[in-house]
Amino acid sequence: MKETKIAISGAQGSGKTTVLNALKKENILSNFNFIDEIVRTLAKEGVKINKNSDHFSQMRILEQHYKNIWNYKNFITDRSALDAFVYATWDYLHENFTYKEHKEHEKIFLDCIKAYDYFFYIPIEFDVVEDGVRDTDKVYQKEIDDLFRRMFQKYKIPVKKLTGPCEYRVRQFLEVIK
Repeated sequence: MKETKIAISGAQGSGKTTVLNALKKENILSNFNFIDEIVRTLAKEGVKINKNSDHFSQMRILEQHYKNIWNYKNFITDRSALDAFVYATWDYLHENFTYKEHKEHEKIFLDCIKAYDYFFYIPIEFDVVEDGVRDTDKVYQKEIDDLFRRMFQKYKIPVKKLTGPCEYRVRQFLEVIK
């Protein structure tokens, strides 16, 4: 059986984990590993996220995505190396990193990006729900969303958009991978 690596990407609070949790209930996806909470898990270990990120933190997040790519044959993840690079780029544009550090992030991102078979993108459609982890700043969320769109174009990433309520997003996802 062919390996299939699937990423669900988008800004914080767009509904990636909600969709992933709904997909876990689909019988036709039983051969997939579901990878979620990467950033939240690392945050509990002291890795800085959101606007507080630093070079070490971004490298840890990218490293985890890299490990997942090589450790799992079939997976669906609610974040990917693309997400990590988008957030690292925001930090670079806001002078949190040097150009050299940004190029290190980009190198890992480019190494990883080739391994994914599908990228699903969830645009911002609903308000961010406070959960004590994600940044709820709407301006920041919009800037991140804009960076996703720019990255799709710049790196020619074929992406499928998932829109609407969760059940519609799940249906759209399943139609693409059948």
